[in-house]
Amino acid sequence: GAGRASCRSAGGGNEMYSRDIAILANSRKYGGHCIAGKDIKTGEWVRLICKLDSSGNTVPFTYQDLNKLCGDGNGPALFSCFRINFHRKCGIYCQPENELISGETWQLLGYIPIEQLSLLMDPVYPCWLGDPGYGRMDNIPFSVCNPQSPLPRSLLFTMLTAADHRVGISHKETMHGRTQYLLQFTVNTVPYSLVITDISVENALIKKSLSEGSLTSAYVTAGVGQIYKEMNAHYKLVVGLVPLK
Repeated sequence: GAGRASCRSAGGGNEMYSRDIAILANSRKYGGHCIAGKDIKTGEWVRLICKLDSSGNTVPFTYQDLNKLCGDGNGPALFSCFRINFHRKCGIYCQPENELISGETWQLLGYIPIEQLSLLMDPVYPCWLGDPGYGRMDNIPFSVCNPQSPLPRSLLFTMLTAADHRVGISHKETMHGRTQYLLQFTVNTVPYSLVITDISVENALIKKSLSEGSLTSAYVTAGVGQIYKEMNAHYKLVVGLVPLK
C-alpha cells in the first residue's frame, strides 16, 4: 500500500500519539492555512488543528507556525507525508476529523507516488456531493448541518475526469471586488461550481502560470468549511487540487 508503516499509538488521556499523514489539503483560511490529510496506516481523515482559542475555536496555521513545523511557511506540498504528533481529537459537528497537534516539528517521510494515490481515494461520495436536496448546492444550510445533526464526514479525496465529470476552472468577482476561482464539475449529473482555496493553485491562477478552462482530469480534495455567519451556512470548498491538463 501507500507506505503502510505507521507509528500510531493509542492516544488515551493526555498522552501524545503520532500519525503518518499524507497531506491532501493546504488551503486558505482567514489569512492562514487549513491543513488536512489521511493517516496512511488507518486511512482515517485528519484535519490538523494548530491551536484552539479560549472559546475552543480553531485557529488557522500562520506562516510562522508552518515555518517552524514543516520548514516552509507556505505549508506542506500535496502528497507529501509527515510523521506528526497530536494531543487529542477535537472534532466539531461540521468537521469531525479535527485533531489538535502537539507543536513539535513534523518529520518528512517522503512523498506518495502518483500511482499509489488511488489507495488514498474515498470509495464513496459524502452526502453533500451528488445527492439531491442540499447535496445539490454549493453550501449546506445550518438548518441541515448543526450540533443536533452533525456531518458524518467533511472531507473527500477523489479524481475527477473530463469524460465523467466535465471538470474545469473558471472565476467570478465577489461583491467585495475579489477574484474567486471556481472548480466546475458534475457528480451524478449534479453540476457544481465550488470555490478553490488550495493555496498553490490559487497563486498559479493569479500569476497565470495555470490557465482557466477545461481539464482532462484533476486530483481533488473537497471539504466543508466552518459556519459562514453572513449566510448561516457551511460552504463546500476545493481545499486541495492538482489539475492535469
